[in-house]
Amino acid sequence: DTEFVGHAGIFSMNNNKINVKNRNKVLDLSNLKIALLPGSRHGEIKKLIPIFIGVAKELSKSFDNIEFFVVTLPAHEDYIEKHMQDSGLKYCLTSNLEEKLNIYSIVDCALCASGTVSLELANYRTPMVVAYKLNWLTWILVRFMVKVNTASIVNIILNKKIISEYFQNKASVRNLSIAVKDLLTDKDLRNQQIQGFDEAIKYVINSSKDPSYLAAKAIMRKM
Repeated sequence: DTEFVGHAGIFSMNNNKINVKNRNKVLDLSNLKIALLPGSRHGEIKKLIPIFIGVAKELSKSFDNIEFFVVTLPAHEDYIEKHMQDSGLKYCLTSNLEEKLNIYSIVDCALCASGTVSLELANYRTPMVVAYKLNWLTWILVRFMVKVNTASIVNIILNKKIISEYFQNKASVRNLSIAVKDLLTDKDLRNQQIQGFDEAIKYVINSSKDPSYLAAKAIMRKM
């Protein structure tokens, strides 16, 4: 039998005293904050960070005064800094957990790699665009084996695509730039995502007790 205990990560995030930005307000397009989240593994970061920087440069041509926030792990901080430092972008790079959660709560939108981060952003009601690049052999195997037509956790939970996803050659600077611009300028599109996030989080949250504790108790009962 399967017993649902909730999502430990979301439970932990919700126990942090961080205020979530009011997502119902009209965006100030002359003072934007955007998160760039290129993944947690070196291989995916190597593929995505040049594209994400290209997108950031394109967005900077269309909007004045954008501040970019790049969140990573300590092991990848130097590698990303080498790419960011000559970009000419206004940015903040961090690997601090508390700063990460605060960034998720204050940014206007995020460009992120596919993964758990999409659920974390959804918990803070942060609109997003998802991108991912695999080597071609892995991609062919994934396409052959996986039966769902989406990779974002939120889309899978809701069984509908509310988050735009771009994979392989579709994860281009041009396509991603257009997608992020649409998210910034189309209030209805943003609200559709935010409403979907609220619905999806209800499926994974357990506000009564720590899911790790509940999981341990469930295992003990089976022994």
